[in-house]
Amino acid sequence: MKKRYILGIFVLVAIIGGLKLVPNASAQKEEILDQPVLSDAPENTTPQALPYSQNWTNIGLITANDDWSAVPGAEGYLGQDLTVATGTDPQTLLGTSALANDLDVIANQAAPDTNTSGGVGEFDGIANPVVALQGSGTADAPYVIFYVNSTGFNNVQVSYNLRDIDGSADNSIQPVALQYRVGNAGNFTNIGSAFVADASTGPSLATQVTPVSAVLGADANNQALVQLRVMTTNAVGSDEWIGVDDVSITGTPIGGGSSSSPKLFNGRLNSANEVPPNASTAQGFGRVVLNAAETQITVSMYWSGLSGNATAGHIHGPAAAGVNGPVIFNLAPAASPSGSVVNSTFSPTAAQVADLKAGLWYFNIHTAANPGGEI
Repeated sequence: MKKRYILGIFVLVAIIGGLKLVPNASAQKEEILDQPVLSDAPENTTPQALPYSQNWTNIGLITANDDWSAVPGAEGYLGQDLTVATGTDPQTLLGTSALANDLDVIANQAAPDTNTSGGVGEFDGIANPVVALQGSGTADAPYVIFYVNSTGFNNVQVSYNLRDIDGSADNSIQPVALQYRVGNAGNFTNIGSAFVADASTGPSLATQVTPVSAVLGADANNQALVQLRVMTTNAVGSDEWIGVDDVSITGTPIGGGSSSSPKLFNGRLNSANEVPPNASTAQGFGRVVLNAAETQITVSMYWSGLSGNATAGHIHGPAAAGVNGPVIFNLAPAASPSGSVVNSTFSPTAAQVADLKAGLWYFNIHTAANPGGEI
């Protein structure tokens, strides 16, 4: 029954249903973090309703090369021949590739320091899974693209973190641009305020995290389809892998919206957040949806790579960071090293809801090797 996640520092951004907590550049991973409700549509190109978010913690979304079919509203592309030069400013590349087989993802990777394939990579074998971009002779302008439906919203805001995950001796200048277009045809519009001239560090460093946030043009307001892409280009020298993580796309409801709407809270599980930490390499992700009336929660929890079968799984609280708390809800996970609990419902008390909003709940999964909690 160990406390899981370190509290971060937050700034407040108005969204439908009140306030969203958004970690700033110095924030750490937190316990069960208040976020807007996600769309659950499985189709990769189906425009996702706002607010939308993606942090790649569900490593089951991408399991095969070039297959984005299970990822809601997102795909990756090589950007072949958008430029034939190295060191091109991605802000100037506003079209799409006409070459075949441009859709791209290298699935289930674990070694960004040695992977030199280039393109779009899914690194689910690292401590903090992420989808990342690396330019190459084939991946001239690789990008990840998101499809959203902004109907009912103005002032569409896009936020994400660019993570240098490449700790090799490479030391490229890796620029990253944000672009959008309304509909599925025509050139993209570049957002100059979101441009990052170099999202990498090095050589032999993989520490830099660059937060990006920008508001799209008014033409993106109240639209059935808005496409947003984050792009880099083939650098001079050996390119580095840059992750595109913690994506959040929100907006201001037209007419002000309702003061009461469902809220999503989530958190990541790993052994480093156990007290004390253990040596497990397992990873997990938990999600709590609080209904608009604040009388019911819907809970999902995913885990992989435990040292043995899960023996128990709970939500605990109330408890501050680093402090144990009692079991509140028993999630009854399957006896398996990898698995999920999906859409279990519970009826919290008003006091428990207040604790949830205050960040005083946490997830815990137990095993025989770690009876007090493995992640």
